[in-house]
Amino acid sequence: GDIPVSRAAAVQGLAPDLILLSVRCAKNDDGIRAYFNDDNSYGVDECVRLPSGVFFSFGGFERCYKIATIDCATGVDVAASVTTDYNLLCHARLCHAGHARLAASNVTWQGKQVNGNYVPHECRGCRLCAPKRPASSAVRRTLAAPPPAASAREPLSFFGQLVASDCSYPFPRSFPHGFTGVINFCDKYTGDKFVYYLVHKPNSAEVADSFREFHHNNEHRLQNGKVYAFLDDNGLEYHGDAIDGPDGIVRQLIVKRQFGIANEDNTNPIAERCHGVFQHAVCACLAYADDAPQCLWPWAMRQSELIFRHLATTSHSPPISPRDFANPNLEPAELGWARVLFCNVTVFIPLRDKDNKISHTQADACHLGYDENRRCHFAYVPSLRRVG
Repeated sequence: GDIPVSRAAAVQGLAPDLILLSVRCAKNDDGIRAYFNDDNSYGVDECVRLPSGVFFSFGGFERCYKIATIDCATGVDVAASVTTDYNLLCHARLCHAGHARLAASNVTWQGKQVNGNYVPHECRGCRLCAPKRPASSAVRRTLAAPPPAASAREPLSFFGQLVASDCSYPFPRSFPHGFTGVINFCDKYTGDKFVYYLVHKPNSAEVADSFREFHHNNEHRLQNGKVYAFLDDNGLEYHGDAIDGPDGIVRQLIVKRQFGIANEDNTNPIAERCHGVFQHAVCACLAYADDAPQCLWPWAMRQSELIFRHLATTSHSPPISPRDFANPNLEPAELGWARVLFCNVTVFIPLRDKDNKISHTQADACHLGYDENRRCHFAYVPSLRRVG
């Protein structure tokens, strides 16, 4: 039957189908009594007594009951709206990954499977940062990609067999590091994507430094410690003494090299698509946070890089995450550490940062993402003008 309730709270961010009721309001306004022990005359423990005299137990029965929480005035299922809000919040926490990608991913958030059943137009970030309208079929035929390089047609069997790279700039000068561009390295075999940041307009010295850092971080995964085939767009930043000179990275760390065509679409599709995916995530994160300052873009890109390693990618068929591709028997990835970027948070102020005995013990801050090495979160504290 129907149980009218005068007051209920549906809190965004809590588990789906969770409605909060005040014990006092339920008793005073609706005649519903809650017993958390057996202090009632019937001796029933852990139960709710409805106005009709019927007891509804919190547990102990084999039969399960579903309560349909319908708004009497509008007829809208309140629990369904909470579920939608919860899924939308998970979508925002996971850097605005699309519905199909979330549905195909083997991930959980605080123990609950992420299903991606959010309403796309309700996400402000995705609505404002939607990709361009796709080209017509005639235009797509004229923009058909050229035949892939020879190594791309070879069966892939190990990490580093084909690594594609591309630079993207300019970006707004970032806070606090002053980055203005990015370079990516995309492994075709695993689908792993790695992003590094550039301070100046891309040049061979910074490109070489970024490649050396990529090589250092992944040397244990490379066969013989070298990238077998390296594909770039043949831009000026990929040439110079630091790249193909006598002591450059090509002679030291790369077996063979391939080129696309600079400033032409679809000649280096793996790296170009990687830029598009990350740039959408950054734009959506900034817009979702009520247009957070654009100088914070590296924080969003860094968080996206962490999260996308665990999400399914169409680099594989059927789609699977780089993590699960390399380790197919792992349990679902728990992404409970992921939080909405640039939201307001409260942080504890260490004793050394307090001015006097009655200074605040906590401060308002802006969430900047997760640090996987220290397993904590970055935050910017305006009152201290500090990132910590």
